[in-house]
Amino acid sequence: MIEFHALAAEIDAFERETYPIPPPTIPEAMTFRREQMLENQREISLRAGMSLNRWKLLESGKCEPSIADARKLHAVGIPASVILGQNSVIFKHP
Repeated sequence: MIEFHALAAEIDAFERETYPIPPPTIPEAMTFRREQMLENQREISLRAGMSLNRWKLLESGKCEPSIADARKLHAVGIPASVILGQNSVIFKHP
């Protein structure tokens, strides 16, 4: 049994090094969450408390989220690690 766990750990380390999976971008996370909830953009933007146009801009990646947007995205289930973990995102005060 110990050999099995050691082999599994080695395989896991090899896969992480050889085939790294980057974290999702904010637009990818938004699309995934919307599809996961079986909602269209209008429905989820209402649930998030933001305009449909703002949701579309964020989900398409045409703009970066403000701090207020980040709170709204988190409220619909987008993990803070995705929202805050993007190095290229500079949060702007609305």
